[in-house]
Amino acid sequence: MSFAKMKPPTYQFQAKNSVKEMKFEKMTFTPEGERWEKLHVLSYPHSKNDLTSVPVFFMLPLDTVTMSGHLNKPRAMNASLMALKGAGVEGVMVDAWWGLVEKDGPMNYNWEGYSELIEMVQKHGLKLQVVMSFHQCGGNVGDSCR
Repeated sequence: MSFAKMKPPTYQFQAKNSVKEMKFEKMTFTPEGERWEKLHVLSYPHSKNDLTSVPVFFMLPLDTVTMSGHLNKPRAMNASLMALKGAGVEGVMVDAWWGLVEKDGPMNYNWEGYSELIEMVQKHGLKLQVVMSFHQCGGNVGDSCR
């Protein structure tokens, strides 16, 4: 059998909202019937009016928390979060730099700047994704930290 002579199958997908299943029909020349396949489902509800929306998380600057462990430009951050919420953003993402959290020595943690950010994000009704970053900031292309 030559693969070059085979016709590729066509697929038709139908999403079912809040059912956690999707109808999967394989349309070929030989009838094979229907199959049901489980899908991963988002862990939070979305707008019931718009079934096609995708949650958007905005990446905060890498220097959101300063080298001294405080929130960088809190008034500007507050205004930015307000604008993001108004634009329909689901949440924000921030790097938690381990070198800042544990900079005063082993097992001596300072989460103050990140705590300020968490409170501010919650106040605006946004969600927060935290990425634990164990490498030095400034080592990647486009890093904005000093």
